[in-house]
Amino acid sequence: MHEFILSKINIFNIKLRYNITMKVYIIWLLGVTAWNFLVPDATPIEDVIVAVLLSFLSISLKKVFK
Repeated sequence: MHEFILSKINIFNIKLRYNITMKVYIIWLLGVTAWNFLVPDATPIEDVIVAVLLSFLSISLKKVFK
């Protein structure tokens, strides 16, 4: 019985981590899409800077959601 409860808790933790990862990914994807559509004439260095900022945002969001 104890092993059954632990397995259920483990499955719940895996699903929770998956949901957090998907939320962060969707927010990152929306950021990238918004950047590409709102600033189509951006230079390559601007794209790199925004990519770095969005990666920092996604790292921060993972910490917030946990």
